Amino acid sequence: MSLVRDPQIEAALMLRKGIEQYGKVDLPLVGADGNAHSLIWAVYAALGRGGWPKKFRNAFSAVAYSGDYNHVLRTCMSVSANPFEENNDEKA
Repeated sequence: MSLVRDPQIEAALMLRKGIEQYGKVDLPLVGADGNAHSLIWAVYAALGRGGWPKKFRNAFSAVAYSGDYNHVLRTCMSVSANPFEENNDEKA
């Protein structure tokens, strides 16, 4: 008997494992561009700077893209160590 593996569940488990292994990244989200794609890209890049391997960053983006805008925000906040600090970076 083979089990059907759900890619969304696999990605969510991989994201949780990434947070446990590599920790959350320093990326304030307040003041950042609120476009969903911009947020996901900014967090993806921050995860890369934080030493997260590509397979874990890809899991983050898969989870973030798997829902609505609120889901994007919750997923981004789940990997940010300080999501509510103001972002003064003009590039964000």
